[in-house]
Amino acid sequence: MSKKADHKKRKRAKARSRATPISEVDPAELPMAVRVMQSAWQRFLQYAQGYLTGTESKEEAVERITDDITAAMDDIERVARAFPIFDILERVRFDELAADPNEYKESETEGRGAVIELIAYILATSSRDSGTEAELSAAEMDFGQAVQQIVNQGRIAADLISTLAVVESLGTGPFGPDEWLAQRARVHLMTVRNPAYPHMIRDSLVTLFGAPEVETLCLKELGFTVQQACAVFREVEVLGEASSRRFQEFVRTELVSIVAQGGDRFSRRTEDTPPPGVDSLSQEVQQLIAAAVQRADNQLWSRIGADSTFDAAALATRTGLSPEIIERVLKLFEFPFQAASSQDRVKALRADPAPLRLSPKLRDRNGVGFSAHGPYGIHAVREVVEEKLKNSASWNKYSQHRGDYLEDATIQLMLSMLPAAAHHHNLKYMAPDSSAAPSEDAPASYTVLVECDALLLIDDIAIVVEAKSNTLRPKARSGNQQVLNQGLKSIVRRAADQATRLRDLIHEDRGLRLKDRTWLDLTNIREVHAIAVSLEDLSGIATVTAELIDAGLIDKRSIPWTVWLYDLRIISELIERPADLILYLRRRTLPEVTRFYQANDELDLFLEYFVTGLYVDPDPEEIKRQLPQFGEPTTAAKRKYRRQQPRVLLSRTDQLDAWYFYEQRHRSELADRPSKSVTPGIAQIVDALAEMQEPGWLAVGTTLLESSGATQESYLRTIEQLRSRAHEDGRAHDACIPGGTQFANSFILVFVVGHDLDTNAGEQETIRRYVAAKKHQMQTAIGAAVLFGMEPSSRPHSFMYDNRRPGEDAELDAIVKQVGLKPYGAFQSMAKPPPRTPSRITPRKRRKSK
Repeated sequence: MSKKADHKKRKRAKARSRATPISEVDPAELPMAVRVMQSAWQRFLQYAQGYLTGTESKEEAVERITDDITAAMDDIERVARAFPIFDILERVRFDELAADPNEYKESETEGRGAVIELIAYILATSSRDSGTEAELSAAEMDFGQAVQQIVNQGRIAADLISTLAVVESLGTGPFGPDEWLAQRARVHLMTVRNPAYPHMIRDSLVTLFGAPEVETLCLKELGFTVQQACAVFREVEVLGEASSRRFQEFVRTELVSIVAQGGDRFSRRTEDTPPPGVDSLSQEVQQLIAAAVQRADNQLWSRIGADSTFDAAALATRTGLSPEIIERVLKLFEFPFQAASSQDRVKALRADPAPLRLSPKLRDRNGVGFSAHGPYGIHAVREVVEEKLKNSASWNKYSQHRGDYLEDATIQLMLSMLPAAAHHHNLKYMAPDSSAAPSEDAPASYTVLVECDALLLIDDIAIVVEAKSNTLRPKARSGNQQVLNQGLKSIVRRAADQATRLRDLIHEDRGLRLKDRTWLDLTNIREVHAIAVSLEDLSGIATVTAELIDAGLIDKRSIPWTVWLYDLRIISELIERPADLILYLRRRTLPEVTRFYQANDELDLFLEYFVTGLYVDPDPEEIKRQLPQFGEPTTAAKRKYRRQQPRVLLSRTDQLDAWYFYEQRHRSELADRPSKSVTPGIAQIVDALAEMQEPGWLAVGTTLLESSGATQESYLRTIEQLRSRAHEDGRAHDACIPGGTQFANSFILVFVVGHDLDTNAGEQETIRRYVAAKKHQMQTAIGAAVLFGMEPSSRPHSFMYDNRRPGEDAELDAIVKQVGLKPYGAFQSMAKPPPRTPSRITPRKRRKSK
């Protein structure tokens, strides 16, 4: 073994010895999200291990979990009896959600909206019918302690309900892909609340329901418009915001008082006699502060519930709407107080684990209301209103309007990221009838008229857009396997099938025969992507592309990026250049990416892309199969591929939340917009290519961004080396770099630096022939040359691009011989994808311009 190899082996062994198993780490040192996951996993094992090891039947495990859920609910109800329900819920909401926007970080927050909802459900179904009155005159503990116990029991009950769902779904064998998808849907429903920013929900509601004919329909069927409902929700939100401000101001005032008392106490101690020691003084001050905080806590929360409750009369005054309209709105979204036993509660939660998701407004017998979700109850509006409209005679008309809205919104967002794209909306074209005899094998013979919601064309890239306004039924969200599968077929599979058909026609026919018999020429298209945009939040399902493939919902040959409209809007506001989007589509639609990066939220994947590029080491054997010309895979590449371990992505949205809070004026401290890390010099090249808008600008720009940060730095060093040599001898110099991880992204990239390259036609022709020959020899998807001048800048003067389809070509064979390229055998091992160093640096003789 060489010294270098031995050193690497010792280094890896040392790194392994430093690794500490998570079970040996102090839980307090783990990230908050990891602690929550670890706690949930330990609780699952606590109840499922007996069944999994065969010492307990599934029925016995279910009964044990159910008994403990019931006990937790009973404890919550018992502790809460001495305090008004709405006071408790407002305090719980503050503890779980109402963090200071200047300091809030989801990754460090243990609070969960699902816990608030569960506690609200338990208290609203207790034997009490008033939210503003206590049931007992004396309490066994003070308010703060009572709320803490209620929250703890609520978290336990929430975890147990999730555990119950998993245990009930366990069978005799491992989960299949359909079972996994159903389980993910149910867990998402039980644990995730408020997945989109409220201002985005409001924007879409105004557009979707603001058309005159839709307003007329809502007035007829509901007695109010959605705009009026949003006004009511907004005023309830304002009450919550005012309550939060009062809370923060109160705390600040009390803290000032506490500090003043501590300072006064310290002064008196030091004037009388020296303190016995810093430690004892510190302990005394700490006790003083703790007592003052306890007094402030009890004083504040003794009246907090009244600050955020509402009734129809007060909302009518605040909104200017009639009390009748207010009452209709509240009635549609209310969850009335109604007594139920703990056993009945558990039974109801097994059928619907999110009972307040669409009924976010609690109301007691006196008509006093409280918003369990704070400002986020607006998420329920579209779904509830649409459910009411389904039985109307105008439903089909509204459904068409909803589809049009989604298509228009999607196209606008896509064009904001790809402003140079040409687009075809509602593109109707002819496709072959697969059952026809004889077969329809030429565009002129196609007989099936099909439609694409939108086709975007930019450079030599096509993006097929399918906007799916279908919604999932409640049973699908609850994890009913059959119903969920049907819903996913209508949203995901249909979009995938349509995209696959169009992609195949573009590649095979190099164009489309349109409905009006005209021909849409797509000869130049080399890369096709598909996007399926949904009004339905498919988080937890759309992020597991590999499982969708295993379930037969999408074809591995043509994977669409399935994305929620609101996530697409956020991404559109973060994308800085078109190449960023194309690279994300390339990476996001690789099935191995979602096996390696496991996430429940599309934004976690996207923001991870900003950091790591969602890069996964490719299978060397697959590279060899698709790109045999790159040679044999190295042992190191095989070892690296085998050693990859899946990564669970926890929350990545802290910076995004901070930026949006600042933009929406909820946060006073400046927060930067999240952005992708790109080597500045490479960004300058990519942006210059985009400005040129010459053929290949987007494909080449994306290829440059696809390289790792180290490779991008090596590109820039290579350009400087070429420039230094050109200064020395006055001749042009070039470096040729092959690369790629599959045929679709394979390339040869040539950097050329020299004097007057932008005006020397002879030199340009020589470079063009070289690129064509090298690309033909290597049989890559694209070939490009980027030409630089002698000035110390990364900005290129021009570039050349060749995207001819690889294959036999006698003319190119002759050029290869004329240029004198080395044969395949010169490449002894596979080029690392992405490449690390240039494979060729050669001088060029200067040619005079013709």
